[in-house]
Amino acid sequence: MTKSNYDFSKMVVQSTESLKGFRKENGYYKSLSLVGLHDNQIKSFAEIRHYATKANNYVCFWIHSPILGLYGQVGGKAGGYGYDRSEAAISEAARKFNIDVPSWCDQQQLLEGLAKYLGLEIYSIIETNA
Repeated sequence: MTKSNYDFSKMVVQSTESLKGFRKENGYYKSLSLVGLHDNQIKSFAEIRHYATKANNYVCFWIHSPILGLYGQVGGKAGGYGYDRSEAAISEAARKFNIDVPSWCDQQQLLEGLAKYLGLEIYSIIETNA
């Protein structure tokens, strides 16, 4: 797999929308959390939660970094057939934060890039499944 480049230089983190339309709790199936060491404490810096219905995939993406004072949330949605809808939904959500991402967004690489951008030297990405 080719490594994708993510550009965080124009990132704007804010809560511009309600996540109510993206949180399909009955369709929750996994989440990825970026945790890292800051001020000698383990803290959560970002989370991507995945939800699915028969017709659409949804993600909720939170970034909360005390290092840079970034706090925000966005949602992404993708429907249709013939492509990875979860990756497309992640791409849509990341673009709402003005993160330059490829069409097919690898969430692991996205969170690793975010960790480096935030200056985290010690971090982990934790995946949980429903």
